[in-house]
Amino acid sequence: TAHKTWVFDPSTRSRSFSENPRFHDPEIFTEQFYKPAGALLGSKLSGFIFEHEYQRAATCPPPEANIESHDAFFSRIPEDSRYHIEERTDRLKSPDYFRFLRERKIGNVFSHWSYLPPLDRQLEQAGGFSNRQAVIIRLLPPRGMKYEDAYLRYFPFAELKDEDPKMFDDTAALAKKAIEEEVDAWVTVNNRAGGNAPQIAR
Repeated sequence: TAHKTWVFDPSTRSRSFSENPRFHDPEIFTEQFYKPAGALLGSKLSGFIFEHEYQRAATCPPPEANIESHDAFFSRIPEDSRYHIEERTDRLKSPDYFRFLRERKIGNVFSHWSYLPPLDRQLEQAGGFSNRQAVIIRLLPPRGMKYEDAYLRYFPFAELKDEDPKMFDDTAALAKKAIEEEVDAWVTVNNRAGGNAPQIAR
């Protein structure tokens, strides 16, 4: 699901950020990931997260084109109720985008992440849960902090350095809403959300 990938040129020993020719390739997903994952994990596999990296304004596709790309991809892969999209570009999350998710019964991943609004605002944008089976909440680097800066601040991830009461409160509120609506809530916690994932989870 990466729009662009790093390509290494052995002749110059340099890397370049280039368009991914396999972006949204349904055959690669189905044959090289979906089927092997299902064979290995079976019923233990609770969800698939399709992570889409942040798109800068200069290169970001129009919201309509983004929806069309998603629709073309999901219409050509096996139907499954465990699909969830993590869209990290807020400008792509239009009302039509959330309508597409609801129609396809694809989950919207709620991400506490550098360049996204707070979790409570994300829930307001989404208008609720688009997948009535499960919701995934990801706690990643603090809002406004780059990934590499979070790494430098929290490495070696041995202790909780920062506590974000709003992140905790919003996560608890999302989970409570899911429980009330009989939707499973899955929360994944990254060390870079505050220093040490087990302590954040506790």
